[in-house]
Amino acid sequence: MFYTKGSGYFEEYRQKEKLSNYGIPSFTDLNGIVINSSDLVRKRWLDNDLLGILIDADHPLSRAINMQFGFAGNHYVGDHFGNVVFVKEAIPNLDKERKYYKNTGTKSDVSGYFRTNYALNNGLTFHGDIQLRNVVYAVNGIDNDLRNINIKNNNFFVNPKFGANWAFKTNQNLYASYAVANKEASRGDFIDNAFGAFPSSEHLTNLEFGYRMQKNKTSVESNVYYMMYKNQLVQTGKVNDVGAAIRINVPNSYRLGWEGSVTHQLTNYLAVHANLTLSRNKIKSFDEVIYDYTNGSGNDYHKSSEFRHFFSPSVISTLQVLVKPVKNMEAEFSAKYIGRQFLDNTSDQGRSLPAYHYENLRLSYNLKAKFSKTLSITLMFNNLFDARYSSNGYSYSYIYGSLITENFLYPQAGRNLMLGIKIGL
Repeated sequence: MFYTKGSGYFEEYRQKEKLSNYGIPSFTDLNGIVINSSDLVRKRWLDNDLLGILIDADHPLSRAINMQFGFAGNHYVGDHFGNVVFVKEAIPNLDKERKYYKNTGTKSDVSGYFRTNYALNNGLTFHGDIQLRNVVYAVNGIDNDLRNINIKNNNFFVNPKFGANWAFKTNQNLYASYAVANKEASRGDFIDNAFGAFPSSEHLTNLEFGYRMQKNKTSVESNVYYMMYKNQLVQTGKVNDVGAAIRINVPNSYRLGWEGSVTHQLTNYLAVHANLTLSRNKIKSFDEVIYDYTNGSGNDYHKSSEFRHFFSPSVISTLQVLVKPVKNMEAEFSAKYIGRQFLDNTSDQGRSLPAYHYENLRLSYNLKAKFSKTLSITLMFNNLFDARYSSNGYSYSYIYGSLITENFLYPQAGRNLMLGIKIGL
């Protein structure tokens, strides 16, 4: 059993806010001027409790058959509220503890599973499991933008998984699996629901086939996957007032890809590792809704062809070379490549992050010291060649006479160094 208590806040300085939005009445200052708005500081709180229990059991029926059972249950209560702790104009008797908004979210999650493994003498192993899960979710109260919230949602999920593993040689095996997973929408999906659309739970069907080989100084792994979604919650590219991503359901989408990796120990002093992922991440249809500030209405731009997923590069690759040039010294060079990523789901290159790559170099040296068992010094050269790139961001489009798109990017650090010293006592 477990219990977790959480509590915290952040403060915001706001300019020329209407006092009525915070339940503070207008007042007349010493000069006889009626004050309806003012600069202020508001404090927004989270106060939550999580209580739960986990039970697992393992029972072998024979050398070939093993069974596992499990149960999990937890109940979460989270309060969201805010106070005004400072107003620029001197308000008589300002109550800093009064909550100008408060809402409470509850989530009860109960699940159970059964899993079995069956091993044959020819190296073939079958496994299967099923999970039953019930989630009850509710939010009631007033949100920070003073909207009344009354949300209730109940989901019952059945999540099965089946698979097989065949060790056809002592150092090689093939595997395959079929799995179904369901996931409920989050609190933010209900509160910040895009265009007033009530969010639905996600349904995923996943197929995987793979191969592994470990021989002498070489290991190889290859994996093909196909993930089919119904009502996948995808990020629109926009963020809410605290920077969290806003998501919306899309009826049909998929991820199809291949992952491969190889590691080879060339000598006792040189090793190489490389991996590569190639994928297609598509939304079969997507309705982009753009607000028209000229006419004060939403405009629906329907897209009939497939579009690429938000922040889903088609190519990801890594190369690592490890060298031990002298005794007690180690050098590792690594390079990473990330393909183009889109900031929303329209496949518009004007709303994307270009492909980028960067390289790192790590140098480590172990020393002998009388005062410690081990002493090592590590020097990291991050972004060795000073690549200029952004790895994250968001996009916002609107109409004001014409279509306007604003991209907001998070630039990453250029060349930087880090020195570390590790002492083992």
